Amino acid sequence: DQINNVGFTTHNYYYSETPVSPPAPTGFSPASGSYTSSTTPTVTFNMDKPGDCLAHTSDLSYNDMAAQSNEIVCTGTHPGQFSCAMSLGSDGTKNVYISCKDVIDNKDTAASNNDLSYLLDTAPPQITAAGPTTYQTSSSVTLTAETNENAYCRYSTTSQGYTSMPNQFTVGEGTTSHSKTLTLPDNPYNYYISCTDTLNPMTTSSPVSFTVDTVTPTTSDNA
Repeated sequence: DQINNVGFTTHNYYYSETPVSPPAPTGFSPASGSYTSSTTPTVTFNMDKPGDCLAHTSDLSYNDMAAQSNEIVCTGTHPGQFSCAMSLGSDGTKNVYISCKDVIDNKDTAASNNDLSYLLDTAPPQITAAGPTTYQTSSSVTLTAETNENAYCRYSTTSQGYTSMPNQFTVGEGTTSHSKTLTLPDNPYNYYISCTDTLNPMTTSSPVSFTVDTVTPTTSDNA
């Protein structure tokens, strides 16, 4: 009988259980779109796998962030929380970009970064005008205040900051024009107005002085 010898070749196949994509941060705090009164907020988040992240105020790839002299190196390990200590500068809308890579060098590009936006507001509103300031001939008197930004205002007969004032304006709250109508008997009056924005209440107040006089003057003819 003829014996046939058949040779066998062994093939090894490998596959990766690790997704070929950068880590995916979640649960950002403060959340994107939030107000902050801190010029140096710390942004925290979690990641879905081990890796590391950088942060910057410009939308750059991970490699380009790493080449900057002012990139923020976020600290933390997976599993657990990561944190990035930011410096946002002056008041206004601030963008923060988080760029990450995993342990096998899958890196974010500018297109895949996590883009965050914050409204930095470190100063209380300013009252630019308040009234009335003249004689009032009606017992129905409207206190008014104009602010340099959207705000909420209160009034009192005592000079004090916003948080201590007992009476809230009722019209225009959350805007720049505020009013409250009072019914007052004839007398001189001194009121004080103080306001707050989302984060920063005024600790001072603006005075408003006026007199209510509803009596019509009478005249007499002298013969």
